[in-house]
Amino acid sequence: MKEMPLTMVVARPNLRGGSKDGGKRNMKRPSSRPTVAARCAVVAGGSPTPAHERLARAQFLLGIGKHREAGLAARRILAEDPKHIAALELYAKALWAGGRIEQLLGVLHDLIGLNPYEPGYYSLLGAALQATGQFGKALRALNRSLELSGEKADAAVRQMAEDIRRWQEVLIQDLLAEDAAFRREYERDAEGACEARGFHLRVSENYGVAMAPLTRTHYPLYSRPS
Repeated sequence: MKEMPLTMVVARPNLRGGSKDGGKRNMKRPSSRPTVAARCAVVAGGSPTPAHERLARAQFLLGIGKHREAGLAARRILAEDPKHIAALELYAKALWAGGRIEQLLGVLHDLIGLNPYEPGYYSLLGAALQATGQFGKALRALNRSLELSGEKADAAVRQMAEDIRRWQEVLIQDLLAEDAAFRREYERDAEGACEARGFHLRVSENYGVAMAPLTRTHYPLYSRPS
């Protein structure tokens, strides 16, 4: 069956409550504005389109690269049900595809609040945080994703976490060489000094590496496992 495009219909309420014939028609004044479901009705039949059909349409739009339209479709579903997991997930994908990172962070926060045990939310959160330069937070999110995934952890997520660790190492080495104040802080409390600058050194035993002792002539950040 050919899929019918969604067309928005907004019924204009009768605010007068009557007519020129003395109010014999349309006597009942609407008690409230039309519901979101009514405003999302399709032309054919005038009945609201089920959420799962609108979601399928949004997924199709996202699949053909129309991320903005897909996001709008997901938002219409969320206007009716803010906790619709599938619509939130699709909205997050649309925001990521469109590069709207700040909005994406808020949506991921909502998703994690609804289901804090889904590793995919944390891996996307890590990628989003990395895109904003928040390396420490990104690494925490990726480590959480790997922890929840266990043996089924995605190799791409592992690689992303390792790439961030290596990039952090370069940045911290530069700071140690160029910033005397940071170097003093690092000598007193390496982990604390790095955390204060937005880095993250303490990682999961299963996926991370331990920090090596500090020396005066060289500042190795990690002791690589053999």
